[in-house]
Amino acid sequence: MSQTDLESVSIQIYKELSTLAKTPGTTTERGMRELAARVVKIRKECGITQVELAKTLGVTQSMVSRIEKGELRLNGEVIIKLAKLFKISTDELLGIKPVKNVQPVINRRWLRRFKKIEKLSKRDQDGLIQTVDRYLKAAGQL
Repeated sequence: MSQTDLESVSIQIYKELSTLAKTPGTTTERGMRELAARVVKIRKECGITQVELAKTLGVTQSMVSRIEKGELRLNGEVIIKLAKLFKISTDELLGIKPVKNVQPVINRRWLRRFKKIEKLSKRDQDGLIQTVDRYLKAAGQL
């Protein structure tokens, strides 16, 4: 290959990479930041803490923090785990399609309590429901 041919190929590769860098969802700095921002947004909408997400993924909380800052590139396995956890498609997580299915959680503290309540026996759950119903009735909310 001549020097001119090499320069021509180099220019073509540069143009292709420049085009790729402008494409949303690719592994560019911008793509990583946008994916990180989506992970944070969806995690919060699902009412999941970084600690809970880390436990589910089998990593540390600091690793989740680095993912959410866009410092780590996500491999396919992690992307699939996140999509399943958030109950969205990988296309939605990657920003190829708009996210439709995430139901916002108003108060994450309540959601965490509900998850713990679900682990109680049926008898304890029924007792707790009766207590809450009495409270709501007294407050004029039931």
